[in-house]
Amino acid sequence: MTGRFAGSRTLVLLGALVVAASAFYAFVVPQTPARLDRASADLIHELTLWREAAALVPVPQSGSAIAVLLTLVAILWLAGFALAVFLTWGREATARRLAVVLVPAVIACAVSAFALPTASTDIFDYIAFGRVAAVHDANPYEIPPSAFPDDPVYPYASPAHRDDPDNKLPAWMLLNRALAEVAGDDVVGNLLVYRFALAALNIASLALVVAIASRAFPSAALAGAVLYGWNPVVVVYGASKTDTAMVFLFLLGVVFLARGRPRMAAVPLALSVFVKLITLPLVVLMWLREIAARRWRIAAAQALAFVGVAALVYAPFGGLDLVSGHIDLFLTGDGSSDAPTAATPALPAILRPLLFAVFVAAAYAFLRDESQARLLRSMAVVALAFGLLLVNPNSSWYLMTLVAVTAIAGDAWIAAAAAAMTFGAFLFNSWQNASSPAFPLPELMDVPRVAAYAVPLALLGLAAVVAVIRQTRLQRGTV
Repeated sequence: MTGRFAGSRTLVLLGALVVAASAFYAFVVPQTPARLDRASADLIHELTLWREAAALVPVPQSGSAIAVLLTLVAILWLAGFALAVFLTWGREATARRLAVVLVPAVIACAVSAFALPTASTDIFDYIAFGRVAAVHDANPYEIPPSAFPDDPVYPYASPAHRDDPDNKLPAWMLLNRALAEVAGDDVVGNLLVYRFALAALNIASLALVVAIASRAFPSAALAGAVLYGWNPVVVVYGASKTDTAMVFLFLLGVVFLARGRPRMAAVPLALSVFVKLITLPLVVLMWLREIAARRWRIAAAQALAFVGVAALVYAPFGGLDLVSGHIDLFLTGDGSSDAPTAATPALPAILRPLLFAVFVAAAYAFLRDESQARLLRSMAVVALAFGLLLVNPNSSWYLMTLVAVTAIAGDAWIAAAAAAMTFGAFLFNSWQNASSPAFPLPELMDVPRVAAYAVPLALLGLAAVVAVIRQTRLQRGTV
């Protein structure tokens, strides 16, 4: 195909679909009975946009109608997403084509930032703990929000978390405290400050994805923008989860690596780990690269930077005592909350050792080749292993790192497997969010969790078969 990109008009329509789907999850799902049962429903009348949306947007009230809508929107989004990746794969990332992809991604992100206050409860928990540190001048790792019941945010925090000290890692708490300091006392103002700060980081991450992919895999940079910017996990949860800050810092570190500055990469990579441990295996891969190449000074500098960052972020909140507590939580925690430990595993315990095997295989393949391409694809394999073996589909935002790594890995098979995994988990997640004991949806959650990953597992198996066949032909000299 020559001349003007023939898929531009189709991409514009698909971008509009992404924006419309983001509006569905921002203004329709939050008005379902299960979401309106939250305390934050009282805030809807506090903002004109929310009041008008609540009055104008029709929302089904029956469980079966909500279930049909959730399934239909997810299928349409997946179909549009897959077509967009197909149209952009291998296409040059010209300024015009990037605009066609990036503009709807930014609009969809902004729509999610303006979502009704019932869209997420976790963000009120973040605000409550941030205010413990910033407003009440207490240590949120020792003093819970319930110590300040008169705080204006307290009624909207989850009863499951507000009576206990925080369990997030301290790099997030530093950002959390800074946001709480500038947000004031107005609850709606706090919510919008947090959401738009996270949305800004999300948009910055999209720009970093384009920058990294353009350098490592120029022919896949445009598709990489779609893979990250149009993924529902990123669009819907990017403005409300701590994972957004972790992904931004991780991608910032990868940018420095791609530009041949591994020492400068060490600090943002370490910070990403101390927002959430999901990126730790990927950082270890990067350390192995330097060790395998016998670049001892760089490896030592990275290790020192990691220790230094740990000291700096833990010092304001208890230092070694908090470190000890987090290590205990990591080793003994049950993973039932969004803690430093992984989410509730998606697969039986007998299968989880496969994560280690896949990690070793990816590391071995990486160590045999120092190229940036092999590094990024090795990280994608490890991220896939994490998603398959350790992530509960009901916590699909844990897959944001996978989405980001896939977007810069330039591998079609990995992209297909990750897309199938994230959409399956996203449907499980959105289904759970729209259901409650008082307003239950049909029992989708009775489907085994592994069913959500049947398609990505099949795709990975097919990719392995194709790779083996191709390698055999290469050895025989037939390719």
